Amino acid sequence: MKLKEIKFTSKSTSDELSENTIYKCNFCQKNVNIQKEKKQILDKLSGNGFYCSFCLSNNFQTKNNKNIIVLTFRSIFGFYYINLYKTQKLIYLSQINDCIEDHVKIGIQNPVFKYDPETMLWFIDFSRIGKGKKRISLKEVSETIKEIINKFEYCNQIQGYNQEKLMEKYDDALKKFYSDRYRPANRRILIPTMSGCVDNSDKISFEETKKFTKLLMIP
Repeated sequence: MKLKEIKFTSKSTSDELSENTIYKCNFCQKNVNIQKEKKQILDKLSGNGFYCSFCLSNNFQTKNNKNIIVLTFRSIFGFYYINLYKTQKLIYLSQINDCIEDHVKIGIQNPVFKYDPETMLWFIDFSRIGKGKKRISLKEVSETIKEIINKFEYCNQIQGYNQEKLMEKYDDALKKFYSDRYRPANRRILIPTMSGCVDNSDKISFEETKKFTKLLMIP
């Protein structure tokens, strides 16, 4: 084998183009890690403030976003992960993942529901809900959510589980938003927890369940 000398030369790069920075979406509150040149594209489409590509692709940067309620079921999956998987070893990660996939399959069958898998957030367009032609009733929105909650079969392994109370949390928020377009400034995303829906709620950190993402399930 013959040895051959190889000369290395440095190649300059633009830090301005290659540096990644984290920005928070004005609407869905997602933290986006993005290169500056990619952000320039989003800025052109965003107008005022910063919006992620998901929100821009669905026109959530417009004034019509007042008609969009953002909600998620990830706190229930967080409860599965923290209490049923990590603490008690009652279920497997694959079962949690199957439940997540099932809830997506149900939700996307309703055309006013849009889903962002990255954040596990659902966006429901209330401009298409109400009385009149080409609109569906609020009851049909509620039925979709109820169908999703019915799929949370592993909740039945939780002592004192009350499905009706969990459903009430979603229903109360839907009715309030439908009548008043009410979205609390400090709680723009509806993330109901299992608090008050299971026994020993005072011994469980429900704030942690709100932070659940699928990344936690990666070994």
